[in-house]
Amino acid sequence: RGFKIGAEPKMFLYSKPDGPGSAIERQYQQCCRHELHILLPESEQDDLCEDQSDKNEIVREVSKINSPAYPLNDILSGDAVQCIIQNIVPSGIRVEIPMKTILKKKDTGYETDMAVFVIVYCGEYYPMRRDEADNYRHLAESEMEKHIPLRENRKGRLVSKPFPYKLLDSIMEDNAVPPISAGSI
Repeated sequence: RGFKIGAEPKMFLYSKPDGPGSAIERQYQQCCRHELHILLPESEQDDLCEDQSDKNEIVREVSKINSPAYPLNDILSGDAVQCIIQNIVPSGIRVEIPMKTILKKKDTGYETDMAVFVIVYCGEYYPMRRDEADNYRHLAESEMEKHIPLRENRKGRLVSKPFPYKLLDSIMEDNAVPPISAGSI
């Protein structure tokens, strides 16, 4: 079946690296991406709880996020998230977080605010395959749940098809959410 080749056709040739320890040039590295949705605590929820068991559950969720190992500020900046995920993927796979967004509950209709991180896995020493990246996604979600609560209906979604790293910026621009103006509501 035919496909659009664009104004300037390009052909990528992939070959095995020149022995152990030789990295693929960054622009040619294959990458896969997915979103990680983290539920954020809200102090206002304590006032809304009529039942003591609800309050205890919220305190447990907040204490998960405010652990001494990963303060809330490190999680929101993406540093802690990147560190946790980089520690579980094998060497030769680079983890990047090119985009993070805070979604307010009034915009999502969900019970709490949430932080959305775009996680990108790049193969530095070998081409990234989708099935491998999906396994890394599963491991990342499992490990992140040990530290912070995740949005249940966003877990387990398949990662993107592999793409060259040099297309990452254009993919992020295409998928960026435009700010909501007051006049459009």
